[in-house]
Amino acid sequence: LQPTPGPGIDWAKGAYDSAVGRIEVSWESTADGLRGEATIPEGAEADLVLPDGTARVLSPGRHVFP
Repeated sequence: LQPTPGPGIDWAKGAYDSAVGRIEVSWESTADGLRGEATIPEGAEADLVLPDGTARVLSPGRHVFP
């Protein structure tokens, strides 16, 4: 997962039905910075890379970032 705000793109929302369950992500760019949520199914992990290059691995469950 790699949120990438840019000119005319200040939010996104998507989902993917993987072999182990549904992966969901949404984010928005506000005056206070980037804010987002991701849900990762049991049996999966996801790499999250923020616009500033910060990276982390998301375990199964619901996550709020940054």
